[in-house]
Amino acid sequence: MKSKSEQATSLWRRCWPPAFLLASAIFVGWHFRGQSADVSHLGPLDWRYLALAALLQFSYLAINTFCWRATIGWYAGIDIGWLMSFRQLMMAALGKYFPGKVWGMIARANALSQAGVPLRQSALATINEQFLLLYASFLVCAVLWASIEPAAYSCLLAAAAVSGLLALPKLQQWVFGLRLTQRLFPENLARRADNVLPWGKILRLVVGYAAIWVISGLTVAALYHAIFAGIPTFSLLAHLIIANTIGISIGFFAVFSPGGLGVREAITGGMLSMQLGAGPAVLLCLVFRLWIVAFELLGGLTLLMRDGETTRQ
Repeated sequence: MKSKSEQATSLWRRCWPPAFLLASAIFVGWHFRGQSADVSHLGPLDWRYLALAALLQFSYLAINTFCWRATIGWYAGIDIGWLMSFRQLMMAALGKYFPGKVWGMIARANALSQAGVPLRQSALATINEQFLLLYASFLVCAVLWASIEPAAYSCLLAAAAVSGLLALPKLQQWVFGLRLTQRLFPENLARRADNVLPWGKILRLVVGYAAIWVISGLTVAALYHAIFAGIPTFSLLAHLIIANTIGISIGFFAVFSPGGLGVREAITGGMLSMQLGAGPAVLLCLVFRLWIVAFELLGGLTLLMRDGETTRQ
C-alpha cells in the first residue's frame, strides 16, 4: 500500500499537466480577448497557401522536437522519445504566456526529472537551446540581409556570422561562464568540459534551429499570400523571414510581455510596413500570432497523454 506522500506525488503527476494546459488556455484567452473582431473582416483565403502554411508549421514542430530530443540525449544520455520531447516543447511554448515567461521551462524541467533527467542536465540543455536559437537567428538574418542588400557592412556581418560557427564551442563556454549562469549553479560551468557539446553536435543543432527560423518566416509568407494573394519573390520572402526572426528574438527578452505579446507584433509589423504597408503588416502579424496560438493549444492537448518509456543511450 502506498504511503500518503507517494499517493500525493502520484496525484500531482496526474493532475499538473491538465491543470497547466487549462491555465495556459485561460491566459491565452485573456490576452486575445476582443481581437477576434480584428480578423473577422478577412476576405476569401487561398486554401493552397493555407495548406502550405500548415505543412510548414508541422515541419517546424518536427525539427524543433528533434533538436530538443537530441540535446537531452547528448547531455543526459537518455532518449526521451518523440512524444515526450514534443510535449515538453508545448510546455515551453504555452508557459511563455504566464507572467515571467519561465514557467514553461520549469514545467519542462519537472517533467524531465520524472523521466530520470537530473535538474543540472535539463538546465544545461535549456541554456544551450536558447543560446543556439539566438545564434541561429543572427546567422539567418545576416545571410539573408546580405543577399538582398549586398553592401560592405551587410556582407561583413554575414561573414562574421558564418565564421562564428567555428567559435561556437568557445562562445558556448562563455555563456556558461556568465555571472547569471553561475548563480544558477554552485560550480563554475565554464570550467566543466562536459558542459560544452562537441563542435559537430553544436553545428547540427544550429543547422536545425536555422531551418526553424526560415520555416517560421516562410509560414508567415504563406499566410500573407493566402490573405493578399500576389506572386512570391525572393526579396519579399527574405524580408518576411528577417522581420519575423528579429521580432521573435527581441520579444524573447521582453520579460514584461508574456509570450512577447505586442512587442513581437510591433517590431515585425514596423519592419514590414515599408514592404507591405502599415495595414496589411499589422493584420498579417495578428493572423500569424493567432495561427501560432491555435497550433500551440492543439499541441498542448498531448499534455493529457501519458509519456512513453525513456531509454538509456
